[in-house]
Order: sequence, then C-alpha cells, then structure tokens
Amino acid sequence: MREIVGKAYTELGRELKEAQEALSGSNQYDGFFRKWLEHVGFKKDKALDLIRRYEMLVGNSDKQTQGLLEDLPISLAYVISAPSAESTEPKRQAKSAVLSGDITTLREYRTARYILNSLDV
Repeated sequence: MREIVGKAYTELGRELKEAQEALSGSNQYDGFFRKWLEHVGFKKDKALDLIRRYEMLVGNSDKQTQGLLEDLPISLAYVISAPSAESTEPKRQAKSAVLSGDITTLREYRTARYILNSLDV
C-alpha cells in the first residue's frame, strides 16, 4: 500500500509541477497557478511540498534512492525536500542518513538532527 501511495504522491507532484510551469512561466500568467490551486481547493503549501518532493525524486538518478524516496512517509519526504533541509550541518547529515536508508521516520530524523545539533557537528 505504501508503494501505491508513494507513486500517487509522485504523480500528483508531477501534475502540479507541470501546471505550475504552464501557469507561472511568464508574466502573462503570473499568479494564475495560485488562483488555480485555490479554485481546485488545494493549499499552496501542500502543493509546493509535493512539487519539491517530486523535484527531489526526479533530480536523483539512482533508481534505488528514487524507490527509497517514494516509500518514505510523506511527512519525512516533505522535510528533507524543503529548501531548508540542508541549511545546517546537522540537517545535512540527518538528510544524508535518510537517503542512505538509516532513518525511515520523521521522529528518527528529528532525533538525529537534535543529537547532531547538540554535538555541534
């Protein structure tokens, strides 16, 4: 079931990315993507989370890592694909642990980030 859900989130991210490119690509359509999101009842932050997750997935050429990313809990995928995911060394190390398969839950990620931060790594 997790595989099915992961693939659905990936497809949704792809569709949202394509809509974003089509509706936000030029000054002529500036702001249409957000208006369209509102019209279809989608929250802007959730749409951006799904787009970033999709971009991270397709930006990674390793098929094994792509599979791992698709299988992650969506909350963890959102966190590691956020723009701030590598803003500090503890965050970079915790994200690396997720991508290597050592961390598989948001709780483990937060714990690792906290421990690494307290060690001043």
